[in-house]
Amino acid sequence: MGVELYNGWYVSTPYSAIGPSSGTSSSYQIYNAEKIYGIFMAQGWTVNAIAAMIGNMNYESNLNPARVYKVGGFPHSGASLSDIGNDQAVNHPKEAYGLVQWKGLGKTDPNNNQLVGYAIRYNTEWYDGDIQMQRLLWEYANGEKFHAQTVDGVYWDFEKFSHSTASPEQLAKVWMVCYEGTWSVLD
Repeated sequence: MGVELYNGWYVSTPYSAIGPSSGTSSSYQIYNAEKIYGIFMAQGWTVNAIAAMIGNMNYESNLNPARVYKVGGFPHSGASLSDIGNDQAVNHPKEAYGLVQWKGLGKTDPNNNQLVGYAIRYNTEWYDGDIQMQRLLWEYANGEKFHAQTVDGVYWDFEKFSHSTASPEQLAKVWMVCYEGTWSVLD
């Protein structure tokens, strides 16, 4: 399988088919990025905050909603989406899934990977880009996953991040610290 359109999002297995994680972007990546941009602009986020988040997504997943990190446990190493649907992913809660590579257990039933459990609750597949956008907006509304921190002398919470006009580079650093939990960027 190569790239396919799933519920209006370009997804692929093998995972590199959508495009590179750096350098020139493919038309598939640009298409998915434009969808993300439209969703978050409609929520009142600034262009710079969206750019920082999309930049992280490009690094994490190549803007591929079907990206799984450490796919060795899946049949055929996750050769197709049917290999890594909810029925398979529910057995691999410690893997990282989707655009931002969700990992870790969610707090509500089914107590599985944060994204997989969320998708199951809403009766859709985890690799549906719309459910991933819904999950991000749920995290924003519920103060989930984004851990408020001081970065370069400024205190950042999710609300401040989403409405900031700081440079995309600065906001990418904030995203890495507060959302991804990557403290090494502070050194």
